[in-house]
Amino acid sequence: MVVFMNSYHNPLDRIEGEDISVEPQPDIEAPIIPISELGTTAIDVGAQGNVLTNLDKSIRMGTKKIQLIISGGGQGNPSMLASSHGKDVRAEIGAKAKATGVEITGVELSPQRVSSMSGYNQQQGSITEEQRQNDIRQVKYAVKFAADIAGGGGVDIWSQEFHRTIFDAKWNGKGNDKMFFDNSQGELKEIEKAQLTKYLIDERSGNVQRDSVVRTNDLLHVVRYKQAKDEGLAGKRDKSGRVLREDDYVDIEGNYVDRFDPNQVGRLVPSIDPKTKEFNMDSFNWKEIEKETEKYNTYYKKKGDRDLSPEEWAYRLKLLTNIANVRGHSHYYYNNVDLQYQRLNEKVDEKKLMERLERNMTKEERARWVEDRIGQMQRNRYGEEVPEAEKDRLRKLLPSQIIDDAIKREQIQISGFQELVTTYKQQEKELMEQWIHVKTPEAYAKEKTFDSYAQAGVYAHQVTKERQLEKPVYVGPEIGWAGQQYGGHPEEFKETVKGSRERMKQMLMEQGYSQSSAEQAAKTHIKGMLDTSHLTMWYKHFVRKPHESDDAHLERFNKWAQDQARDLVKAGVVGGVQIVDSITGEHAHLPPGQGIFKVTEIVKAMKEAGFNGPIVSEGHEEEGITQGRILTETWRAFGSPIRSMSPGQRGGTGTWRGVQYGYFGMQMPHTYIVGAYAPSNDWQLWSETPFE
Repeated sequence: MVVFMNSYHNPLDRIEGEDISVEPQPDIEAPIIPISELGTTAIDVGAQGNVLTNLDKSIRMGTKKIQLIISGGGQGNPSMLASSHGKDVRAEIGAKAKATGVEITGVELSPQRVSSMSGYNQQQGSITEEQRQNDIRQVKYAVKFAADIAGGGGVDIWSQEFHRTIFDAKWNGKGNDKMFFDNSQGELKEIEKAQLTKYLIDERSGNVQRDSVVRTNDLLHVVRYKQAKDEGLAGKRDKSGRVLREDDYVDIEGNYVDRFDPNQVGRLVPSIDPKTKEFNMDSFNWKEIEKETEKYNTYYKKKGDRDLSPEEWAYRLKLLTNIANVRGHSHYYYNNVDLQYQRLNEKVDEKKLMERLERNMTKEERARWVEDRIGQMQRNRYGEEVPEAEKDRLRKLLPSQIIDDAIKREQIQISGFQELVTTYKQQEKELMEQWIHVKTPEAYAKEKTFDSYAQAGVYAHQVTKERQLEKPVYVGPEIGWAGQQYGGHPEEFKETVKGSRERMKQMLMEQGYSQSSAEQAAKTHIKGMLDTSHLTMWYKHFVRKPHESDDAHLERFNKWAQDQARDLVKAGVVGGVQIVDSITGEHAHLPPGQGIFKVTEIVKAMKEAGFNGPIVSEGHEEEGITQGRILTETWRAFGSPIRSMSPGQRGGTGTWRGVQYGYFGMQMPHTYIVGAYAPSNDWQLWSETPFE
């Protein structure tokens, strides 16, 4: 440990007869993390400079490790990310790192450009294959970039895969055991009052299925159909031999009906109120929907089907109602079409007969037949008079012509009914397609995420192998923000890495790899980045116990964060860690020690659990106060303070300038000696070369 405090003597100072025992003695215990293991992040562009000048600045700070942030905001196309840097720049970056002994640990892609691997577009609220393929492509560019500039290392992608709610997430417990709450409604325990919005995705388009959107404080209204308990059939067998449960639906003969089979919906028997003669209705609140969903998943789902979510269960009930509606209209108009074809055939036969008869009919007989037909038409109009103009028109026609008139009217009506039947059949088909293709965001997007990381991991494996890199390239998620997006919670971070590795293993085995070699490759090339600021953002959602003080609440949360970090290391899913602090729980980039969270204890817990990956500081938020705090405050927080530096000091030895130019970023060669240390000019080498 080096301490620069009172009476500090610069290197090479002569100290004669000075008793240093009176000086304050530094704490000589080993630091939590040695300086050599603590690095920084460096962005490839900025308000001033470029990737090379910014890299120089980081190197001159005295850092040993650097993670490069690829912003995609440089010259040229700002969306090109790694493609913004050409061959010469890449070679120069690698040369600078090699010459200075600095290790570039990897790169992070700008979250403004790539923030998921599922294809999720936050602005549009959709998940598209086009977006996913573009993001995979950008990650592959970054893999090559990491290989070019660093000979390997990590490529991390900020993870916000799709929308999900905090309140009822699987990792959040139930009832009074809930650990996190949704800020929009405060620390509520009841899901109905939380008013969460649920929706489903059409996997064909990746768009939200609009009519699937439901809030947890809404009621679901559906027609009540007869069940075995209503008919006293519970415990008895139907014709198929099935023993009926109380909640089983039955048809008119008491046989089991699958409530969730669209093809059997017509067999359901509505429950009718004997007084009002109207259908009885059931109303389900969200808790009842959850209960019914659990019952369906336990007893009624078909073998091989996945479990339904409550929103899927509710949506399928709506779909069944809509399917029954359009199917009923379709059947009604189809039956009318069938009857009209019978009448049409009868009129065609009548016309043929009349064409033969009217040749022998007198004028009076034809007139009498016409009047009879007009009278018949009058009766068919249920008292409504046939217009006189129409009567006059008909009296001028032959009987066969009047029948032909009726045939044309039947044909027009049949055509209308046929079009209606076709329309309803199309609607029924579309509803059945929705039944098949509509899924929860989790069921749809998570597999997309796993597949994308697996593709990127296979590519990283390929690049590492082809270039024979000593340091493998790996890809993985950076834990996202605490909030309503999947990827921000430690359990989701872990699931993403493990699920992606499993998918990559399958891909490699399909290429002929053995199971063991495929598993090892997946572990090597898919690892995540733990950002301590993102982890500690969960503090703003952390449920407070009754009468718990601020300090106790914070202490309990800090322990939770340490436990989560330790668990992630033990699970083997962490490739690197960005150490950042915050003073509120909102997203920030404070240097370690400048916030309220024990980020040093988080890293210490990770090291104790066996973590040996790169550790970099991303605490750049106070660089405008005192340049270099991203590193010096990190060193100090981890037990290796360089000097006492007060924020805001601009002159004297207390600023970064004194450390930077005095020790690490020297503006003059380190062999340059001045003052009393320089040899006398009265003596010189035989070559007359100045001896400096």
